[in-house]
Amino acid sequence: MPATAVSHPPQRRFRINRKIGTAAGFLTLGILLYAVVGAVWGLLRPAYEGTVESGGVIAFAPAADIEFTSFITFAVITGVLGVICGLVSFVRAPEMRGALTLCWIGVVALIGAVAFFTVGELAASLTQRVAHTELEAGQDVAIVPPLAPGIAFVAAPLMAMMTYWFSMFLDPTPYGAADRPD
Repeated sequence: MPATAVSHPPQRRFRINRKIGTAAGFLTLGILLYAVVGAVWGLLRPAYEGTVESGGVIAFAPAADIEFTSFITFAVITGVLGVICGLVSFVRAPEMRGALTLCWIGVVALIGAVAFFTVGELAASLTQRVAHTELEAGQDVAIVPPLAPGIAFVAAPLMAMMTYWFSMFLDPTPYGAADRPD
């Protein structure tokens, strides 16, 4: 008996829609970018510096408003990262230009700002390795105060969305021209 070839139907590979994959890529890269820069920001945040006196009291040296410095650097850095996200999404994905991508970039920037803050606070807390029980008179200490960004969380999405919108507004190609075949 001759051997017969068994034919199998071709298997369909599961494929993710290109636009969904691009949006997921923007989210992933956005979170990574914000987290890495947030870690550096957290390590470089200003701190109150003081000396432990007898009785466990810490005498802090006079300093400028460290909380405001942390707040404003958070707002400015996340805003600049928002501009970068808006420009990258506009330049790298011309087929996705539109209102939905404008909103998505705002969401990505907001999630990125939360990642920036979370990783930055964690990095800042790692720089303080002195337990209260280990304090001795004459010891120098540095304390990074906690930050409550509040309204500064909207700096990144605002700048990302404004950058994307202005890029669309100033783009010389007509809306949707990237999708039309010549």
